[in-house]
Amino acid sequence: MPQTNKKPKPPESISGRRALSLDLSTFDEKARTIRAVMATETPIMCPDYRMGCMVDEILMMSGARFPEQVPLLDTHDDSTIKKQAGSTRNMKVENDQLIGVRNFAENDCGNEAMTLIKGGHLKDGSVRYRYSNPVYVDVGASASINGKSFSAVDRPLRIATEWELLEDSVCAIGADPNAKMRAEFNKEIPAEIPQKSKEVHFAMNKKLYDLLILRGLAPGSTDAEALAFITAMPKADQDNIRADANKPDALTVDLEKVRKEARENALKYSTEVTDLCRRHGVEEMAGTFIKADTKIEDVRAKILDKLEETRKPLHQNTELIADETDKFRSAAVDGLVLSRGLAIEKPAEGAKEISRLGFTGMARLCLERKGIKHSRMDNEQILLVALGKRVIGQREVGMMGTSDFDYVLANSANKILLIGYNQAAQTWRIWCSKGTCKDFKTASRTRISDAANFRIVRPGAEIKYITLSDSGENVAVVTYAENMGFSRQALINDDLNAFDPFKAMGFAVASTINSLPYAVLLDNAALADTGTLFNTTAVTTAGGHANQASSGAAVSSTTWSDAEIAMLNQVGPKGSKLNIAPKFILTGSTHKTNAWLLINSTSLPVADMSSGVLNPNTGIVHVLDTNITGTKWFGAANPMIEPTVEVSFLNGVETPTMVETIDNSNILGTTYTMYFDAVAKALGFRGLYYNAGA
Repeated sequence: MPQTNKKPKPPESISGRRALSLDLSTFDEKARTIRAVMATETPIMCPDYRMGCMVDEILMMSGARFPEQVPLLDTHDDSTIKKQAGSTRNMKVENDQLIGVRNFAENDCGNEAMTLIKGGHLKDGSVRYRYSNPVYVDVGASASINGKSFSAVDRPLRIATEWELLEDSVCAIGADPNAKMRAEFNKEIPAEIPQKSKEVHFAMNKKLYDLLILRGLAPGSTDAEALAFITAMPKADQDNIRADANKPDALTVDLEKVRKEARENALKYSTEVTDLCRRHGVEEMAGTFIKADTKIEDVRAKILDKLEETRKPLHQNTELIADETDKFRSAAVDGLVLSRGLAIEKPAEGAKEISRLGFTGMARLCLERKGIKHSRMDNEQILLVALGKRVIGQREVGMMGTSDFDYVLANSANKILLIGYNQAAQTWRIWCSKGTCKDFKTASRTRISDAANFRIVRPGAEIKYITLSDSGENVAVVTYAENMGFSRQALINDDLNAFDPFKAMGFAVASTINSLPYAVLLDNAALADTGTLFNTTAVTTAGGHANQASSGAAVSSTTWSDAEIAMLNQVGPKGSKLNIAPKFILTGSTHKTNAWLLINSTSLPVADMSSGVLNPNTGIVHVLDTNITGTKWFGAANPMIEPTVEVSFLNGVETPTMVETIDNSNILGTTYTMYFDAVAKALGFRGLYYNAGA
């Protein structure tokens, strides 16, 4: 039987570092270079994730891959370019050694490294590299790669036949004893990478291979399969079997005898599994167990689980697992939504089958899941019990608001409500800001005033404090709510059209929210400074906003230019030039075409202008919404630059909430209340402009 205590999957690639010692004799201070042996084929001991033990790592120089240059870092620190001491160039493989020239940059890091090397204090270096698919050689075995023989003596070998150099470093401590600075120095070293043969031979310790066969390895397995087999064993078992393999008197295996015993054990196992499944009436499961080599005790447990599952009532048109309540409810909710022809991106498993059940079929399925018999109930009685209502003269079952049917009905309606909400156009999101209120109390949206221009300070003169003021508008969310439900008749008649009003309600919620900021513009209520939101009074007068056209006119390049000039001329409370430019033009259907021409014409749409005059209004955004009635139109600035109108929600919840109304007059029907909490408020006048139109 295979081992079950398997290790996690090892990483697909391996990265590592190798250190080297520097030979200062090749240091050229003027050229700021030093030549180094960066890596050799000397084995370096390191931990191995796959083997679960220490191994000797060998980098084959014939498989080295490197670019024209790699960064020269301070102790492998690649977190900032300040730690780059230069670069290593002119690399090549020579006599099974990777050689390169380190070039030190004229920066702090490069200068510090050169100073330490010159003084004899810094004598070490290191390289970082990575590779994948190494060749493993077990203790006592050998491998031949590209004509070279490798034997594992004290520890397994991990041989990188192809590896990639990532970076070079100067550092304090070295590890590779044969990687040193070269004594000779040549300025030009042509980089060349010998082609590596793909032929790789691998062999495992013969005694270890035989012992693994006794532990369950299939006779005739390859050495790689044997290595994977032992790697999957617990660490303690690996250590014990390797120790046994290294003993002089390790067991010699009679392979023919092992094969015979293996066949006998396999026949005995399959016979026992088949008999267990037959006795419990689940013969179809035997093949799966035998193929997976499932343990006998696990076979018994899975058979009991299957028998328990089949005893639970399931609806014949569903394949849902009965005890997975959450999965069933998700499928049931999506099923009812799908029954109305509404699209769901990823319906829950089983939703399509359930979509054909209707109200009564869904209620029957919910009762079956609870183990409640309903064969003698009519449709009304089934719906009553499924909703948890008391049926006089019959056995009381269920509880109010706790049944699956209650949940499915409410959540399906809520999902359809949100579909309608998301389908409605909400143009306020284009030009308004969004706010949050934590409760229903009045909240102040305070704004600090601008500061006057800085004053000249003469020599020896006192620096004065600047004076700022604050102003703001008060905001308080209000609640909007409506009731909607399923009538007794709709439920008994399986009338799934009863869901349609919920979609309409969701659309109505979004439309109501969308109308709020436009009502602010049209109502033109007074702000905290006592002036109406739009007026023609100069800003130097209390309550004056100077953000309304003196007479109404249609949208044109001329009237839009007037709006731009009025907004650009707005100043702060301290007289600062704000230079606010309108970003949005807001119109109803009356000015739809004029606004489109204003923005999209390739030249300025004025009769006395030539076609060569470029249109300066192409960056303006047109917001069309029929909440703006008549000929009125507005200009608005980017709310991130200058406050205009804010739409606020209680705790930031923008979507409607739906709750079941317990106390209602329906005998069987169910009623829900849908509500949301919101308010729209003008926070300032300087970023808004109004023209009554014509």
